[in-house]
Amino acid sequence: MNIQKTIVLLVVGISPILPIEVPLKLPMLSPRSENAAVLFENLDGSKRYVFNQKRAGHRYSPASTFKILNTLIALQEKVLPNADSVMKWDGTVHDFPDWNKDQTLRTAFKASCVWFYQAIAEKIDAEKYRQYLGKVKFGNKKTGSSVKMFWLDSSLQISAKEQIDFLKNLRTNKLSFEAKNIQLLKELMLIEDQKSYKIFAKTGWVMQAIPQIGWYVGFIETKDDTWFFSINLDVHSKDDLKLRQVILIETMREVGISE
Repeated sequence: MNIQKTIVLLVVGISPILPIEVPLKLPMLSPRSENAAVLFENLDGSKRYVFNQKRAGHRYSPASTFKILNTLIALQEKVLPNADSVMKWDGTVHDFPDWNKDQTLRTAFKASCVWFYQAIAEKIDAEKYRQYLGKVKFGNKKTGSSVKMFWLDSSLQISAKEQIDFLKNLRTNKLSFEAKNIQLLKELMLIEDQKSYKIFAKTGWVMQAIPQIGWYVGFIETKDDTWFFSINLDVHSKDDLKLRQVILIETMREVGISE
């Protein structure tokens, strides 16, 4: 009898958590339901909110959302002495004014400054990138023909679901990066600090695609749980980019994290 009880307890102990999957309403997306995907999931995977499950499995270029992993790689490889060391601007005028000046890791992450991260990429060879991409299982793990462009030109691709998987492994420190580097990354990603929650996030804009794709990924720490989100949508004008934050706010309301 005791043996039987032990066996039952062991079986129960290894039973997988079956998620409660709830469709998101998101009325602002009703006219474009095929052109956007939203995943919102808690840490243990027991609760999952979804908009357009099919698209959530489709891979796209990560664009600037890759700066999350790229920052960790740069810190781990000691390409940057610290978050405040200055990289000189070479004078090339870019379309985004915030790029046209000297940068630190803090300013470059916030401004999503491509030239700063391309300069970093030149110090980290393609083979080293492939090792990291394989180790963390980041999307299709491809670096293409240019170490300066692979996260922008659709050589590297990742789905909304895979973004969630990566962020969960990051948040639970399963990626073997130094704790101090993960802590610094969280400081860079923090965009909102409220009494009841904190939002850590990164946007992305895939400009070399038709249609263009907008990304918004990250996680939200509450008193009781951590929630992970991954949003992508077709972008036909700059006004569409504003929808990324609107979608997150509305999702948080539907889930009950904010009013």
